[in-house]
Formats: sequence, structure tokens, C-alpha cells
Amino acid sequence: MKRKHNQSGFRKPRLASGSPNDPRSLVLRGIRDLVQRGNFSRALSEIDKEVGASSDQVYRSKLLALAGRCLFRQGKFSEASAAFGKICDLVQSQPVEWLSPALAQVYSLLKAAQTDQAANLAVTVMQRAVSNQQQYQNYIAQVGANLAATGQITVPAQPTNPDVVASRLGKYFLTEGEFKTAKSLFQQALQINPDNYQCRLGLAEIALREDDAAEATSLAKDAVMIGRYQVKTLAAWPLLLAASRKTGTPIDAGLISGLNTATSSVRARATLMIVRGLRSQGDASWRQLAASWLQAEGATNSTVAVELKKLAFSSAHQGSDPGFTYQLQASKDLLDSPNISPLEWLSATKQTLRISLIKNQAVDPSALILEGVNRYGKPFEATFTQSLAMACKRGGRADIAQSYLQQNLAKATGDSWRRTLWSLAKLQSNQGDHVGASASYWTYAQNESQPHRFRAYALMRYALELFQAQQPQLIEQAAPQVQSALAQIQDYEVLLDVARQLRFSQFKQGKELAENAYQRGKQMALQAFDAAGHPSPAVTILFKFSRRAFDFHKNDDIIATWTQLDDAKRQWLWSTNSAYWNWQELVLRAYLASGQTEQADGFGGALMKDPATPAEALAILGPTYLDLKQQQGDFTTMFSVCERVTHAAPGNERTAIAYYWLALRAWKRGKKSQTNEFAQRMLAALGKDCSLYWKGSVQASAYCLKAGLDLTQIPAHCPVASKKLQERLLEIQNDLAGLPNSV
Repeated sequence: MKRKHNQSGFRKPRLASGSPNDPRSLVLRGIRDLVQRGNFSRALSEIDKEVGASSDQVYRSKLLALAGRCLFRQGKFSEASAAFGKICDLVQSQPVEWLSPALAQVYSLLKAAQTDQAANLAVTVMQRAVSNQQQYQNYIAQVGANLAATGQITVPAQPTNPDVVASRLGKYFLTEGEFKTAKSLFQQALQINPDNYQCRLGLAEIALREDDAAEATSLAKDAVMIGRYQVKTLAAWPLLLAASRKTGTPIDAGLISGLNTATSSVRARATLMIVRGLRSQGDASWRQLAASWLQAEGATNSTVAVELKKLAFSSAHQGSDPGFTYQLQASKDLLDSPNISPLEWLSATKQTLRISLIKNQAVDPSALILEGVNRYGKPFEATFTQSLAMACKRGGRADIAQSYLQQNLAKATGDSWRRTLWSLAKLQSNQGDHVGASASYWTYAQNESQPHRFRAYALMRYALELFQAQQPQLIEQAAPQVQSALAQIQDYEVLLDVARQLRFSQFKQGKELAENAYQRGKQMALQAFDAAGHPSPAVTILFKFSRRAFDFHKNDDIIATWTQLDDAKRQWLWSTNSAYWNWQELVLRAYLASGQTEQADGFGGALMKDPATPAEALAILGPTYLDLKQQQGDFTTMFSVCERVTHAAPGNERTAIAYYWLALRAWKRGKKSQTNEFAQRMLAALGKDCSLYWKGSVQASAYCLKAGLDLTQIPAHCPVASKKLQERLLEIQNDLAGLPNSV
């Protein structure tokens, strides 16, 4: 293609674009739509027809590209690779058009697990990318001479830089876990262009996966600096946070302050990433970072501002704040934000109402409900009323709560009606109105539109309330009702759940009903297991049954789920699925709880030593196996297991228990800084949601250890109640006393 030069001497040609009414463009668009909708068979049929009828190489290459996409999306990676290979053959003489199908062919080979072929093709692709770039540079060097000689020139399209090609290939291999090839490609790219920050990010991710956090930090930091805090460097912050989490050392403060040179949008997004990461790691510095950004730039980016305020609000109501100052301010900040969702508005309003009532401040729940309805619409009225009623209860005004719940029952329907009636029944029970509570539960149980599981629970609660109301004649009537409800349950999981509730109740006949329900649920679960045709649902049944069997102290039943299987069945069930390993942990726990320590050691030890046991499974099994080793006084093995678990699964929430013991060992050795580091890793592994009892206990232990076992050194905004901290401090001191001095 030739073009006359303009005043600058030459200009690039415009690529011809097909007319939207061109028949071939319409065909391509139609096939693309079929592929997008997942109608692969029809798309391939149309492609075959068009390829056979056309000799236009460009058109055929576009059709084959669609065929490749179609095959790739179906998981037919080998066939997709062949299709992309045909495109490469068609456009092999074109220095730009060949690259996209060549890259697609490499990725298809990787997805097909043909890693050697993919690596060899990547070498070929790189060689051609370098060759094309050199030819282009040679041509550009001759542009002046050609222009002077002929007065016109042909300007070829510029091929993709080789370092960019290497970077893209490296990402493909990294995604598929081929770290060695990925690292080679990234390093090759850096040799071509040392300023390629994306390759540094790729190498940082590899270093992190290879447990070299220091190298990952260095590479990610370089990427941010070289990339000058541009938008593409945002990917560096999760890597820096992950490395910080592994090492227990904070991110370079100078690197964070360098965000002042970034654009406001990049700075906002990076700040949100960093704040979330620091908060999940239990690093309190996130508060100051968030507050500083909100004060300086919160008005310029409402989306990020709302997210930061939500984080502040969530944390405010997880910690203890005797004066409620911080909680009220966090609620107000969130309510003042534009475009918050109905649930976000409701959460902040509930806290405001609760605290206002506790502080005896004037507040009108009806006005708040009306504000919510005006803001979000009439359909939210029942939900707002029920939720704010419960906020009144938590604010110490059960009388107001009961009034609003009773009002709501008259107009609520569906889930709102269910939640309102259940809340009313619980409130009546707490207030000592057991007759009223039993009536509410009975009303619920008779509503056939409600889920059967909840109706069964309601009948059980009805019986319990009658028992507490001390009305013997009604209690006798309740037992057959509950028994009848249990007989109607045909789902083993529901039946075992209800049995558990009955077992832990104070209902006089509850124990007998619970045992009968358990035995029937056990039979149903084992029948479902025998009928399962796939290992995934089969092992899920074993896990769910064993979990409830443990509640009933039926250790022999749990152990039997393993011992009664032959080797073939055990092999069939083996999986990396978490349900499988949670079941195995329950078997181990059953051995330990029943005093069969020798069997527990043999069973658990084999799993912990097996190289096929996945990393996450080690974290699941670890706490129970550590209990066994502690009981046996085998501290050498115990700490060896701790080290293996923390190395294999550093981010798993259960790994926090292994970090706990390593922290105690460090303390016993007089290494205070190492103790603090392990405590920090405990918090990072646990994450922000510590509502489960065991997680809350470990979280409290972490704060005690971070404070050097001095509760006066714990930050004011610690999310753990002081009573909990005192309890855990005693447990830590007991555990330390049990460790030998030479540990």
C-alpha cells in the first residue's frame, strides 16, 4: 500500500475497515454472537460452511480465529491449538497479524497440558518477534533515503516489541503454574527492556510462590518505581501486601508516600488496596492511612470513600468502645455518604439507634423507618421495621422492640413475616413471657408455607417454652407434636441438625427424642452414602454425618465411617476437596477423643507425612494432630509439624494455631520480636471475620502475644473484649508452663 507523504514527509496508512453492511462482516458478527451465547455446534457449522466457500485468506483467518475461540471455550484445547496453528500458516508472511493466533496457540497448548510443545513454540514465537522487530528497525533506518530517492514510501505496521511478547507469554506460563519457563521469559524480556515493570511483577509473583518474600518485595517495589505509580502498577500492591504478610514486616512507608505523585484515581485505588490488606493483617496503621485520604481526597472519589467508610464502620462495631464515640462517628460518616445500598444504610442506622437508646438520647424509630422508605422504597419497609425493632432490643428497650414487631406482623409477608415472628418469639422468651413465646412458635410451626426445617425448629422451641412456662398438661401435648414433626423429615441433614438442637436443649423428653432422631438420621445418611454415584457428594455426606455424630459424642460411629471402607472405596473417595479432609480430621479427632491415641497417631501421622496430602489439608489436620503431640509430650514432632504447616499453607485460617505454638516457643526462648512476628501472622491468617468461637480465641491470643503478655499495651481499638483477653492470657500462661525450658 502506497501513500503520498504529507508536510512531515510521510504518514501511516489507515487500515481498511469493513462496512457494517458488508455481507462477510454480518456473517462474522453473527458467528461471534453464537459463540458468545455458547451455541458452539451451530457456530462451528457456520464456520465450516464459510471456510469451504471462500478463498480470501484474511476472511478465512478470521473464521478460524472464531473456531479456535469456540473450541477453547468448550475445553477442547488441543483442537483449539490446531485451529490457531492454521491461522498462523495463513498469515505467516504478515509481521503483525501472526502474533495473536501464535499466542493463542501457545496458551491452548498449555491448557491442554502439552507444556513441552508450548515451551518450544514460545521459543519460536520469541525468535520471530525479535526478527520482525529488527527488520522493522532496519526499514525505518532507510526511510530518509527512500523518501529522498522516490518522493514516496511504504510505511509498514510496527510489530509488537519483543519484551511485550515475552511478558505476555510469561503470564500464560505463570497462570498455568509453569514457573521455570515463566521466569525465563520474564528475564528475557528484562534483558530486552530493563524498564518492563510488568515482567518484574511476574517475577515477584513467582518469588512469592517460591516463598522468597524478600525478593518478591524488591521486585514489586522496583515495578512501582519504574512504572512511576501508573495504573498498571496497581497489581504490585497485592504482591507487596502478601510479602509483608509472610515476613511480618510493614510495607516501605516511603513507597506508600510516593503515591502522592500518582494520579488521584490511581492513588485512591491503591489506598483502598493497601487499607484492606493492612486491615486483614491486623495492622492498625490502616486507620490513619484511610483517615488521611478521606480528609484530603474523599470528596473527589465517592466510590472509594464509601468503601473506606464501610471498613471503618465494620471495624468500629467489632471492637470495644465504652463511650461509643468512634462507633457513632463511623455510623454518621457512612450515612452521610451518597449511593450507599439499603443494607449499608440499615446497618449504620441500626447502630445509631442502638447507641442512642443506650445513651438515653431522644430518637424516633418511626422517623428512621420513614427515612429509609423514602430513600429506598416501600418494599423495604417490613425489613427496616423488623431490623430496627431488634436494634431497640439491643439498646435495652425491649418494650419498644415488641411494639414494632407486633405492628410488623400485621403487614409483613414471606421472609419478613418469618423473621419478624421468630424475633418476637425470642424476645418474648427473653422477657420471661414463655406462654406468649410458645404461642408465637406454634403459629410459625402451623404455617405450611415456611420451610420444613424451620417449622421443625419452631415445634421444638414451642415445647421448650411450654416447659419453661411450667404447664405440664401442655408439655405432654407438645412431645407428640415434636415427634410427629421429626417423623416427617426425610432429609438426613435437616434431621441431624434438629436432633442436635434437641440434644442441647433443656426439654425433659428432648434427650430421648434427640437420640431417636440421630439414629434415624444416621441410617438415612449412610443410605445416601451407599447410593452416591460420585465421590464428591459421597464424601460430603460422610463429613456432614460425622460432624453431627461428634456433637453426640458418637466417636465409634465416626471411626466406623473410615474403618468399614475397603481400600478401593477409600481410593475412590480420596480428593483434594476440603470436605474430604474435614471428614478425615473428624476421624482423627474421634480417635483422640475416645482415648485411642495409638490409632490416632498412626492415622494422623500417615496423613501428615504423606507427600500427596495437599497443603490446605495439612492446615485442616494440623490443630488436632498438634493436640495429640502435646498430650504425648512429643514437642519435637509438634514443632516440626508447626513449621511444616506454616510453610505449606501460610495463609490458611487454621494455620494460625501453628503460628500460635511457634510464638510460644519464641517467647520461651526469649525472642520477643519473633513472638510479635508470629502473632502478626496469626492475625493475618485469621482474617477479619473472627466470629467463630475458636477464631475469636486465637485472635485474642494473638493480641496478648503482640502486647508482650501485658494487657495494658493492647491498642484501644482492639476488636476483642477485655474479658476475652484476660481469659486467653491465662490460657497462654498455662500453655507456656507446659512447654519444657529446652524447647
